[in-house]
Amino acid sequence: MLDQPYPPQQPAPSSRATIRALMCVVAFGFFIVLTALLLMLWPGGVSADTKASPTIHVLKVIQQTPDEPTLNIPRHLLDFAVYALVLAGLWFMVRAVRDNARGALIGLMVVGALGLAYAGTSGLYVGPMFSICGFSLILFGGMLAWAATSPPDPTETGTDVETGTETGERAERLTPDTLDKRTNDNASHSIA
Repeated sequence: MLDQPYPPQQPAPSSRATIRALMCVVAFGFFIVLTALLLMLWPGGVSADTKASPTIHVLKVIQQTPDEPTLNIPRHLLDFAVYALVLAGLWFMVRAVRDNARGALIGLMVVGALGLAYAGTSGLYVGPMFSICGFSLILFGGMLAWAATSPPDPTETGTDVETGTETGERAERLTPDTLDKRTNDNASHSIA
């Protein structure tokens, strides 16, 4: 212990490894959402006998319900927007894994919250219930990844104000051996 100038420190867990581990949860959430959107029943339009007819979500986007007098453009745009939301969420997930970007994690949280708002108002059908589970995984996976990682330290990647050099270069120059030499040089000058 006495021969080491600095005590050994435990390295902090890598934020990239943390994000990658939590993106597995988010990817599973997207799998659940896509399965619910493409294969499970969602509430359709109200038929002539005033019963809600369940349908697959893709058909809900494309087809017009029997009782709609005209093409209901806002409903079709809202139903189509959930697919754009899922594609944006997949892009945020890839960006978070590849670039280690904390902003992408905020985007994932927004995608999860908007998806919950969409699916939560759709009623008690199998599709919306499963997609609520998937959007919850997306939201909470993004929140955990954002909370578990810290923002980048500007001193690690920036320029040192005093010397004008890159801090990475300065960190390489100031090793424990060079610090000992510098203190010994300063001590010899002050004595003489």
